[in-house]
Order: sequence, then C-alpha cells, then structure tokens
Amino acid sequence: MGYTHYWQIDSKPTDSEWTAFMEAAAKIISKAKNSYMINLAWEYDQLDRKPEVSMELVRFNGTDEDGHETFYFANKVSDFEFCKTARKDYDAPVVAILIAAKQYLGSKFDWRSDGYGDYQGETYNDHGDGVKLYNEALGASLDNTNASKERS
Repeated sequence: MGYTHYWQIDSKPTDSEWTAFMEAAAKIISKAKNSYMINLAWEYDQLDRKPEVSMELVRFNGTDEDGHETFYFANKVSDFEFCKTARKDYDAPVVAILIAAKQYLGSKFDWRSDGYGDYQGETYNDHGDGVKLYNEALGASLDNTNASKERS
C-alpha cells in the first residue's frame, strides 16, 4: 500500500465550474513552485515539461526522487481515482488541489485520504501543508481539509 489520496467525480463539471477550479489549480501550482520551492513537472523524469492545467485535466508529479505517482485529475465522471504520493513534497499541492476541487465542484466531487490526524503519539497533520498552500495561493482561510473521510 502507501500513503494515497482517493477521489470520485459523480457528474461532469460544467465549463464554468471546471474553469474556476482550473484557475485555482494553476495558482496552487504556481505558489508551490515559486514560494514553497517544490519542483513540479508533467512527469517525474520529464523535467522540461511543465505541469498541465487545461480544460481536459490537471496533471503533475514531483521531480526525480521527489516524484512518485503522477497526479492525474481529469475533467470527467470517474468512480475511483487515486494518487499515491508517499508523503513526498508534491503531496502539498495534491492536497491543496483536492481541497479546491471540493470547493469548486461541490457535491459532484468527493475525496478521502490515508492521512492521519495523530502519528505515533505526536500531533501530526498530514494535510496541514496542503491546507496552508491552498489558503496562501487562493487567499482563503480554511482551518482543515474538506476530505469526506480521514483515517484517525
């Protein structure tokens, strides 16, 4: 197994919903790269190819050893999608974009995570960096994730 985020889209987003989400995703990716210094690319071994944010999908990965599974979020109905990030640095923009998807796609979208609220007796918030990135990139003030289920 491994540290993974899961999602589904019950009905296709409207063009206006997807456009608003896409704009948010672009801001999150930009903030992650420019302020958090998280190296992102279209694929972990294609450093010259930028992350994709389009009317069809949002796609990126960490780079080299900081990459794991590619985050591939398509503009379509899907029963079960996932991205295993292994808690690498690019997990923060993945979480931030999943938060944005819930904000912009509403009840059409649901997500959950293997994230923990308590890790080996120490306070540990797996989604904290993603929430912080979301807030800073979009001028928001969420205080936690909007995932439907989290393991505790």
